[in-house]
Amino acid sequence: MKTVKAIDERIQITLKQLMRLKHDAHGFSFLSNQPLKSKLMGRKRSTIRGRGLDFSELRDYRPGDDIRNVDWRVTNRMGKPYVRLYCEEKDRPVMIIVDQRSNMHFGSQWKMKSVLAAELSALIAWKALDEGDRVGFIILSDQRYIECEPTRSHTKFQQYLALIVKFNQIINSNSAQTNKPISMAGLLKKAEKFITHDYLLIVISDFIDPQASIIPSLAKLTQHNDIIACYVYDQLEHDIRPLENLVLGDGEYQLQLSANKKGLTEKFNHYTEQKLSNMQTTFAKHNIPLLSFSTEFNVAGQVRKHLGAA
Repeated sequence: MKTVKAIDERIQITLKQLMRLKHDAHGFSFLSNQPLKSKLMGRKRSTIRGRGLDFSELRDYRPGDDIRNVDWRVTNRMGKPYVRLYCEEKDRPVMIIVDQRSNMHFGSQWKMKSVLAAELSALIAWKALDEGDRVGFIILSDQRYIECEPTRSHTKFQQYLALIVKFNQIINSNSAQTNKPISMAGLLKKAEKFITHDYLLIVISDFIDPQASIIPSLAKLTQHNDIIACYVYDQLEHDIRPLENLVLGDGEYQLQLSANKKGLTEKFNHYTEQKLSNMQTTFAKHNIPLLSFSTEFNVAGQVRKHLGAA
């Protein structure tokens, strides 16, 4: 009898793993009314608009109506006060970009960045569904991407999670060499066409792409949508002091370096620290919250830490 090798959920994601996260989707919110601890609290304007208001009707003013809804132009023309009535939108489309390219298949602490990104996308999606929003995904690998249109259907949603699992379990170290890999900049450029207005766009990636290549599209998208950037990282990418020797490879060649040789550690750590600082400054300039998620810790706990525990 052929035995099925068990999947290590720290290295590759499973559908059961993503389904279980439904029970952890509480204690945080992406709406504008944020808890005091939230990273989205205290901004000059509402970072996350929440559900908007649709114009319903125009009628004469009645005692008890909010004076802020008086339409002064119509009032002046008609000679008596009129108010504009609004109704709350029934839902808000949430689109989650999940980076599953080869650069995400790395981890030295507890989990791979690719696994953490998949878990984070599912956790956010479960919360959005619970709040009545439609949820969709754009899943990205080295050689292809797939767009899953926003839905409230749990059947479709489970199919979307299965696609994330499929993308996560495709690991081809030579894929980037055989063909030009898909860039985040190229994906965002395409996303400008179908992420139109009043979306909540959440981008989950290690943002390895040059900032100058992705910021133009993000800046354009943020004009009419809310964006949250989720930076997934491994501590070893920021600090290589725990290592005595480094073995670097590209799938074909390997190179061994001494971490202590000629101040290599200090130079590397300074470079990565400066890169992160520049990324934080750039995203803040465009009013895009940047939330950091480490492969060392549980994803649900990190989300609640950023967005406030209820």
